[in-house]
Amino acid sequence: MPPESQHHEISAFRKADKYYSIMRKSNLPPVADNVTFDSYPIPHNRSVVDAIKNWKFGPKGLYLYGPTGTGKTGLAWSLMKHQAFFCGLSVLELSFPTCVLAADTPTPNIYKDRVDRVNEGQPAISNLVDIFVLDDLGMIYRCDAMHSVLNDLIQPRLDAGLPTIFTSNRSPTELRLYMGKPSHDILGEIFTMSTKIRLGGNSIRQRMANNRKSNK
Repeated sequence: MPPESQHHEISAFRKADKYYSIMRKSNLPPVADNVTFDSYPIPHNRSVVDAIKNWKFGPKGLYLYGPTGTGKTGLAWSLMKHQAFFCGLSVLELSFPTCVLAADTPTPNIYKDRVDRVNEGQPAISNLVDIFVLDDLGMIYRCDAMHSVLNDLIQPRLDAGLPTIFTSNRSPTELRLYMGKPSHDILGEIFTMSTKIRLGGNSIRQRMANNRKSNK
């Protein structure tokens, strides 16, 4: 059973008439349904959780980084839901690796359609929402598409002064080295317009897996 405060937060979300409409439009997966700030299980990161929860909408976004499994994506989902339901802001999440894979294939796909919109002078898909989350930045094989995807999705938001929430396993320095010179300029803008927050501690995923094994 979730803690009492988490139970109330989830209930508040689900009672909203627009709950499932927001979940669908935001591209959040079903697993995000029960994810809230109160469900974050690592106590020594509590101050980090509070800093993310208290983030105020404005031109400066967040860059959440740290080892795999420390809850970066879950906290980004929690922030999206909190801002959507309690602040009335529009939200959208996309996976960076998924977008790159789609752009790096010769067949028509959803991402190419979105790029075509930009080329035709229409708003980028990421620019149609107040808060955009780009998950797993830099977690993809090196290819030309990773640079164009990053620029296509993020430059319009930087130009419009809209915030983006990034998650990555790589620190800012590591990401610069990995992405290389073609992305240095936009990464410089991203890091200037993002509050950088590192999440540490043991892997939440591993802890959950261990709990499942011990309960068998």
